[in-house]
Amino acid sequence: MKKILFATLVASFAFFNVNAQDETSYGFTEGDVYVSGSAAYNTQKVFEDKTSFFSFMPRVGFFLSDNVVLGGQVGYGFSKSESNDIDIQKINRFNVGAFGRYYNKPANQFSLFGQLSVDYLSAKDDLADISYNGFNITIAPGLSYFVSEHFALEATLGLLSFETQKDDTDDAEAVNSINSGLNFNDIGIGVVYKF
Repeated sequence: MKKILFATLVASFAFFNVNAQDETSYGFTEGDVYVSGSAAYNTQKVFEDKTSFFSFMPRVGFFLSDNVVLGGQVGYGFSKSESNDIDIQKINRFNVGAFGRYYNKPANQFSLFGQLSVDYLSAKDDLADISYNGFNITIAPGLSYFVSEHFALEATLGLLSFETQKDDTDDAEAVNSINSGLNFNDIGIGVVYKF
């Protein structure tokens, strides 16, 4: 619910902003460099089963032109599942990858973008002592709203992704998954600092 409220708030500011913007330069242009980051936390309990998830992903992007960004990202995630207060799964997950974005009206205070990212994944289930490796490709639309000349808020919604991973056990086969749709668990909210 907080994510929906935040997205609505950002959209409202973007469409109904009446401040004079003649003195301040909002948005992005060719040659700009920015750092951003997003974090997520989710917990769910159904009867005696509980699942918790935390992730953090910093990014660095460089504007190759007024509309196109190329960047890199690293991430960490931790998930834990338990049943009747007994841990049944603890997974640490790391990823490193590259992303590209195309911005519509990047020099404005409010702009929309499309993002394509490719990541290498490595995870380990500490309780089962099994490691996983794989990769992920995601296409996500997003929006960016500058609250000052250097700071912006951004939100993305993971609309389509493909992931494959394989564990390190004997005779293991790759597990492939395709995710699509408007799932509120796939909303990413972050802060951007433009140098």
